[in-house]
Amino acid sequence: MKYQTTVKNLGAIKFGSAKFEISSNGVDWTDLGAMRELVFEEMSERSEISADNTGPILVGIRDHRVQLSGNLMEIDLANLNVIRGGIDNYSTVDGILVSGVTQDFASGQWGYNDPVRIENQNCNKSQLTINSVTGSVDGALAAGTDYFVGVNEAGDTVITVIDSATITTEDQTITVNYDYTPCAKKVLKSGGKMELSSFYARFTNLDEEDKMFRITAHKAENAAGIVINYQPDEGEDPDMIPITIIGRRDNTRTAGEQLFTIEDEQGVS
Repeated sequence: MKYQTTVKNLGAIKFGSAKFEISSNGVDWTDLGAMRELVFEEMSERSEISADNTGPILVGIRDHRVQLSGNLMEIDLANLNVIRGGIDNYSTVDGILVSGVTQDFASGQWGYNDPVRIENQNCNKSQLTINSVTGSVDGALAAGTDYFVGVNEAGDTVITVIDSATITTEDQTITVNYDYTPCAKKVLKSGGKMELSSFYARFTNLDEEDKMFRITAHKAENAAGIVINYQPDEGEDPDMIPITIIGRRDNTRTAGEQLFTIEDEQGVS
């Protein structure tokens, strides 16, 4: 058997699924988590102007748009609130304070000047109360001297340990003791708001070398109401919500760049 060609760029052959993220500002992104049947589709209508006695005078497209869709396996009301573009009222109800929770960061899970996220967060996204930070080798560490408490882009509390005079090695376990107030429930109420807010949406695929293939829609809007596909009690699949997001042109951007951007690190030879 004779092969007709050879592979020209192995990195241009794509494998795997993608992470679906949304953002209100294009900087802080929310990962929608586990999903199925992710699809990106570009759509347009062909436009042609012709005359009776000539061929086509002008050929182009109109209604240029994209669609990002998939099935949400994680039904998170906070994420739905963003997806639905501000037509709902979203709130949370605090639960009971949990005091003295400990979390260990083993050697290799933390490093100097490397912010690490605390597992449990306050329901209202306020900064956690840190009671103590202790090294398995160096003992009690001092806030503002050996470590700093802050908030990352997602609004989660993080601890950053620095290379201070007290801390002698990264080869030790750092134990954080803290208090947090979980959510008792999340509440999404709808009806009466009509105007949709746009947001950013993107699919990101990373290969085994963490090289990125990403598609970003710059002005996206929700295009489907909530549909929950309830499964049988003895079924193996979770209940899921199909979502459809339509990306339209952002006229504030340069012509030719208004609808979407594709970035490919995998196909660079």
